[in-house]
Amino acid sequence: MLEKRYSVKLDLSELNSAKITKTDTGRILNLIKSNHQSFIKIPENLNCKVTSTNILFYLTNKRYLSSFGGFKTLLTNALHSQTLITKKLFLHGLGYKVQISKGNFYFKIGFSHLVRLKRPKEIIRLGRIKKRPRLTIESYDKIKIGNFLNQVYNFKKLNSYKQKGFRFAGSKKKLKTFKKK
Repeated sequence: MLEKRYSVKLDLSELNSAKITKTDTGRILNLIKSNHQSFIKIPENLNCKVTSTNILFYLTNKRYLSSFGGFKTLLTNALHSQTLITKKLFLHGLGYKVQISKGNFYFKIGFSHLVRLKRPKEIIRLGRIKKRPRLTIESYDKIKIGNFLNQVYNFKKLNSYKQKGFRFAGSKKKLKTFKKK
């Protein structure tokens, strides 16, 4: 085992439960706190020692220090994220619609079919305003909410000529001018 600075100790007293499960893709740490649940993939080069009061994650080789730093950041974010994060996404365009039903999103965004997207478990609250299609999504997990909204945004990015498509709240995009003859 390397020095103490290349290890992380996870105290189980502040959690409801913590489990390490093996899957096809690798090991996953499942943390359950009072109000939310987090899943963190454990890097292959990280070893762990489980006791009744804590879990110790440690590196055996300095070569994998970068993946250890990322894991350490994810772990601290999962343990200390108590703030509810709210993100908004606007949909601009005539006839574009968003419907939410039974945990699924249905987008009518100019394709010949409806685009269906499942709601992730980590998302707490969803909102939609009828006048102007707008998604308001709240979650405790900053990474999951960002990935989900990025996936939705990539369905129909904002067109710089016609201003049609998805736009994040607070972002401004200049309208390009058409070629003049």
